[in-house]
Amino acid sequence: MRSDWTGPVNIGSDEMVTIDQLADMVMDIAGKQLTKRHIPGPLGVRGRNSDNWLINKNLGWKP
Repeated sequence: MRSDWTGPVNIGSDEMVTIDQLADMVMDIAGKQLTKRHIPGPLGVRGRNSDNWLINKNLGWKP
């Protein structure tokens, strides 16, 4: 894909994914089963998703 765009862009799914779900996906892809340990700490963002607007606008790319 050729473009004059030189800035950063997000690449990913617009589906909301929790860190817990992300860990499960990585373990599944790696074929590993690990024990997740939830430790006390500050609560932050409950999940992440990607806003692909910029890459779609500048490169015409969609996931």
